[in-house]
Amino acid sequence: MAARLFQRLSLILSLGGIFVSAVLAIAHVLGRNVPCGASRGCATVAAHPSSHLLFGLDNAYLGLAAYLVLAVLASMRLLSARVPRWNLTLSYIVCVAGVAFSGYLTYLEIEVIEALCVWCLASAVLITLLLVTTAAEFQITSGEESTTAPSGRRDFAFVLVASAVCLLGVVATPAMLREKFVPVKAPIPPGKFMQFPLVPTDANIFGDPNAPVTIVEFADLQCPSCRSEFPKIKELVSSYKGKVRWIFRHYPLTNEHPLALTGAAMAEFAATKGKFFDFVTAVYNADPESLKSADDLLKIAESVGLSPTEVRAQVTDESSVAFNRVSRDVQAASVYGLVWTPTFFIFSTGNETKPDVAVGDEVQEVLKLKKYQQAMGNAGQ
Repeated sequence: MAARLFQRLSLILSLGGIFVSAVLAIAHVLGRNVPCGASRGCATVAAHPSSHLLFGLDNAYLGLAAYLVLAVLASMRLLSARVPRWNLTLSYIVCVAGVAFSGYLTYLEIEVIEALCVWCLASAVLITLLLVTTAAEFQITSGEESTTAPSGRRDFAFVLVASAVCLLGVVATPAMLREKFVPVKAPIPPGKFMQFPLVPTDANIFGDPNAPVTIVEFADLQCPSCRSEFPKIKELVSSYKGKVRWIFRHYPLTNEHPLALTGAAMAEFAATKGKFFDFVTAVYNADPESLKSADDLLKIAESVGLSPTEVRAQVTDESSVAFNRVSRDVQAASVYGLVWTPTFFIFSTGNETKPDVAVGDEVQEVLKLKKYQQAMGNAGQ
C-alpha cells in the first residue's frame, strides 16, 4: 500500500510538472508572457540567455520532456503488479538530473539575473518532491523488482482522471496568456553600460551610423543560432531603411567552439580593411563541416580579398589590434553577465544605459513597440 501511495504521488507531481512546463513552452511559442505578478520576474528570466541553456532549446521544452518521461514511468508502476528495477532506476536518474539543473537555474536567477520566475521555482519544487517520492519508493522496494497489490479499476481511473485534468489545464493555457509580448530591461545596473559602453568608438556597424535605434548583438562565429539569426537581422535592419543600425560584437564561446576566437580576431582584422561584414557573412554562409581549422578560415579571409599573410600575423599575435578588439568585447560581455549567444541589446538614442534585452525572434517584436516606432518616426509600418 505504501508503494502505491508514492506511485500516485509521483504521477500527480509529474503531471503538475507537465502543466508548468507546458505553460512556459506555450508562452514561448506564442510570444506571450506568463502570469507572474507585479514584479514581472518571469519575463526577465525568459529574456535572459540562460533560458536557452542546452542545445539552443528553451528550458521549458527540456522540462516538459523530463516530466513526460516521469509521468509515463509512474503510470507504468501504478498499473503493474510488478515494478521492474529499471523503471525506478531511470526515474531516479531523471529526478537527480532535474534537481541539479533546476538548482543551477535557480542560482542563476538569484545571483546573475537578480529576478525570480515563480513558474521556474514551482518546477524546481516539483522535481525535488519527485526525487523524494522516488527515493522513498526505491527504499521500500529495495531497488529490486517487487510485487505489489494488483492494480485495479481504481488505479486505472486515477491515471485516467489525473491525466485528463492535466490535459485540460494545458489546453486552457493560451486563454491564460493574454498579455502581449513586453520586453524587459536588461538586468544590469546602468553604471555597467557607462563603464563598458554597448557601442565602442570603432564599432562594426551595419546600416546608417546615425540611425535613431540601435541593435547591439553579441555573437559567436561558430554558433549555430547566431548563424541562423544573422541573415534575419540583416534583412530586418535593411527593411527599416536607415532607421535602425546594427552593431556586431564578439563573445566567442571557446569551450564549445575552438575556432570562435580565431574567427573573431580575423573578423576584426577584416574590419581594419573595411571588410568586416563581408568576412562574417562568408563564415556564416560556409558549411560548418568545412571549418575544421584556422587554415579553413584563412581561405575564407582570402576569398573576401584579405592577405593570408597579414591575417596570419594578426591572429597569431595576442597583442595585435584585432585581438585587443575581441578582448574588449569579451570583457564587456562578461561584465554584462552573458552566458549565451546571440544576445541582443536594443535602445533608442539617449537611452544607451537602459536597453531592452532580447533573444532570437524577439528582436522584431521589440522594434514594433511604440517607443521605438516613435523614435523611428513610425518607420516600417
